[in-house]
Amino acid sequence: MPKPIRSLDLMFLLGERATEPKHVALLLLLQMQAKASTDLIAQLVQSYREAVPRAPFNRLARFGLTHLPQWTTTRTFDAR
Repeated sequence: MPKPIRSLDLMFLLGERATEPKHVALLLLLQMQAKASTDLIAQLVQSYREAVPRAPFNRLARFGLTHLPQWTTTRTFDAR
């Protein structure tokens, strides 16, 4: 069921530009164990791409002419 986008969230969403991102990111530095398989990174990336997004990361903004901007849910996500 669509859910209205709060004003603050909408402000950040509309202010986002390729040259001026407004989102927050995370960087994890991992150290591989000596006995790890040689394709461990490839396996991690593949499992990440196949994962089903869960709330609140499964939301897409929907804009329309007859309603306020709303969040809709999705079961797919292109993580590339």
